[in-house]
Amino acid sequence: MKRIFSLILLSACLISCKAHNMSQNERGSNFVAASKTFEPGKKYIDDCPAAQREKAMIDTSVYPTATFSIITVETGSEKGKDGKLVTLYTHQAVDTADIENNTKLEIYSGGCEAYGNTYAFIMPAVKTKTSDTKFWYKKSADLIAQISKGVKPEGIGLPELESALRKESEAKKPEKLGEQVMIEKGLYGIGDRGARVDVEQKGDKTVLKITHSVSL
Repeated sequence: MKRIFSLILLSACLISCKAHNMSQNERGSNFVAASKTFEPGKKYIDDCPAAQREKAMIDTSVYPTATFSIITVETGSEKGKDGKLVTLYTHQAVDTADIENNTKLEIYSGGCEAYGNTYAFIMPAVKTKTSDTKFWYKKSADLIAQISKGVKPEGIGLPELESALRKESEAKKPEKLGEQVMIEKGLYGIGDRGARVDVEQKGDKTVLKITHSVSL
């Protein structure tokens, strides 16, 4: 029953955001497609809504270096008939592109308990401390606004995400990085829409990850 209700909410989300997004069928040749592959001997769990995307979100006419692939990732385990643990796998959609200011964008779509996209910006090192949350929320909002001309997600659009991040950057007490920023409450925890910002320093690079999700 919860799964049916979740799918109804997800469908409502997709319809409500249609003005800001394109469906897979409307994307055209500028958005490359990929097919799932199933490796022999692996058990796949692909009944998650987020595991169904088979077309890119990045417009190659805007970002010519854009790539799209569907990869296999571990998603847990279960006991087999012989009592031994069996690793479970699912598919994850991955977009990449080189964007402005020597920055690489990677987009990951996946998950079962929450349908969502993670936007990872890999950029030259930014020295600002993670404790300066207003800076990082503003930086996140600016980056989402920047890519909106060439990135077209389904269901949970970039205008909503940018607005939430911008609002957080102007708040008197912004949420700490890594904490969920509530955008809209659902019903009994189902349909909650939120965002999260994480920052990681990797050598001479800074990785800024922005996750935008709706709980199912």
